[in-house]
Amino acid sequence: MIAVSGRLPELAQAELEALGASPNALGEGWFEVSNTPELGDTGSIVRLAEQAEPPFQGTVGISFWGMEPSSRVVRALKGMGARRVVLPQSGGQLTIGQILGNKLAKAGNAELLQRSGDPAWYQATWWPDYAGFVRRDREAPHADPVRGMLPPQLARTLVNLATHGNRGLVVVDPFCGEGRVLMEAHVLGYQVAGSDIDSSAVAATRENLEWLGLAGPSVEVCDAIQSPRFADEGYVVATEPFLGRPQKGKPASGDTWLKEVLEVHQGFVNVWCGAAAPPQRLVSVVPRLVLQHGELALLDHLEIPAGWGASRVATYARSAAIVQRDIVVLEQRPG
Repeated sequence: MIAVSGRLPELAQAELEALGASPNALGEGWFEVSNTPELGDTGSIVRLAEQAEPPFQGTVGISFWGMEPSSRVVRALKGMGARRVVLPQSGGQLTIGQILGNKLAKAGNAELLQRSGDPAWYQATWWPDYAGFVRRDREAPHADPVRGMLPPQLARTLVNLATHGNRGLVVVDPFCGEGRVLMEAHVLGYQVAGSDIDSSAVAATRENLEWLGLAGPSVEVCDAIQSPRFADEGYVVATEPFLGRPQKGKPASGDTWLKEVLEVHQGFVNVWCGAAAPPQRLVSVVPRLVLQHGELALLDHLEIPAGWGASRVATYARSAAIVQRDIVVLEQRPG
C-alpha cells in the first residue's frame, strides 16, 4: 500500500512509524507502508492508494507528484476506457472539492495518482475526513484565532506521536487552550484529561468537548509548571505550550521572547518529566522565532531532564510565519 503525505514528509514518516506502518520512503512524500488499522487515523497523510491496472471506467481524476499534468495523460486514460478525465485546477493534485464534486470515491469512478519516474498507476482508496476536520476547526463553539489555533490535523498527529495508537492510554494536555488536542484524541476514542492556567480556556475546552458528545470532561484550572494533577500510570502528554506574545514583525533580537517562553517550557518539562509517575511519552510544540537575520530555536536552549531524550520531528509553519512550531518528542532512555 502507498501512503502519500502532505507538505511535511518527515512528520508523516514519524507518524507512520509511531502507528506501526513501517514506512519505506519512495520520494515525493510517498511511502510504501504495511496496511494497519490505524492508517485511517493519521493527521499528516492525504491519500492511501494501491497499484491499479486498466481498464479505467467512469469518471477518472488524476493527481500528479513531481510532474506536470498533460494532454498525453488524458488521451492515455481515455484510451484505457475512462469516460471523462478530471485534471487539477491548479498545481499538481486534485482538491478535495474536485474529488467530492466529481464523486471520485463512488464505485465505478476513481482518483488515480502518478509520480514522476514511476510507470505504475495508483488508485486512491482513502482520503482524510476533511469535512470532520473543517467542522471541528470552524464550527466548534470556541475557536480563538488570537491564540494561534493548532490545526486539527496537526493536533491529531501530536496525539498519534504520543500514543503510538495504544487506545489504553489517557491523553493529557496541560496547556489545553480551546481543547484542540483533546478534541482530536476524543474523536479517536481516547480518554482525555486537560488543564490550563486560564479559567476561560478551561471553560471553552469543556464546551468544545461537550459539543463533541463527551459528558463531564475532565478539564480543570491548573498551572502546568506546578505538580501534575494527572499522576496515574498509563498516560501520555500531547500539548502546545505558550508560544510567546504575538509578533508584529521579525525582531532584530529574540532575547525578550526567549526569556518568557523558556521559563514556561523549562518549568513544564522539569515538572512533568520529573513526576513520580511521569508520562510514557511527552510530545510538545516547541517554538522557534524568525528574526531579521536568522532564527532562534527554543529547543537549542531547553535543558532536557536527566534520563530523557528529545528529538525534533519536524518544523510546522504557515507561509511567512514569524513564530514556527518545532514538533518534539521526549522519551525516557532505556535503563
